[in-house]
Amino acid sequence: MRRIVGVLALLFCGCLAAGCGGSQVRVSAQLSAVRPGLYRPPLWLTRIVAREDRLFKDRDGHGGTSYTFSKQKDVVVMFGRFTKPPAKSCATGYCPTPVRLHGTSLRLVISPRTHRLLSASLSPRIENDQAVAIARRSSRFLRIFPALPGRASCSIREGGLSLTPIPLHGLCKTQYVSSPPYPRGGIRVRFGERWRLDGHMHRAAWIVTVRYRDGRVQRTQVIGQPPQLWK
Repeated sequence: MRRIVGVLALLFCGCLAAGCGGSQVRVSAQLSAVRPGLYRPPLWLTRIVAREDRLFKDRDGHGGTSYTFSKQKDVVVMFGRFTKPPAKSCATGYCPTPVRLHGTSLRLVISPRTHRLLSASLSPRIENDQAVAIARRSSRFLRIFPALPGRASCSIREGGLSLTPIPLHGLCKTQYVSSPPYPRGGIRVRFGERWRLDGHMHRAAWIVTVRYRDGRVQRTQVIGQPPQLWK
């Protein structure tokens, strides 16, 4: 329901491509062969999206949604944390144990002529914000960085054998890496930190590459000498 409220607010603002300022739900539209006069998802389509969102028990109502319109079919891709509904009760003597499938992407194919759902499929594909969250969870050292792109003051703990290391006050920044090399089918997230020590400014960073198709961390690169790794 939270997703649909965000969609309606987005449509009211007239900024379907980028989202309204302050809205918690980001909705992007990919319009291909748009039917004449159609500039936004119709009400019947948003109702289907809301129904399937509830049916697949989305546990992340802040995920993005994209719409692709054509004369033959409308495709809606939602990102979140979904669980496939249980199968209907078995009428035979032997009933296999139902398998509850999970996914981070739900793809709906809908007929614009009959308003019927043609297919619904789950996959592990992720979007940009999910890639940031996955990269941040890949190491305990990255928990001090902002969960979304941006910067914030942070307390950087030194490594080593000391049980109570004195933290360094610094600035931590999370951002997407837009410079080459560009990983094929992946996204690079940079976690940069800077701190002052002995009258000098120091910098270090982690660059984590996450694969779009399944959310796997492909590579982690350390730049400089982060205090967390000091011995």
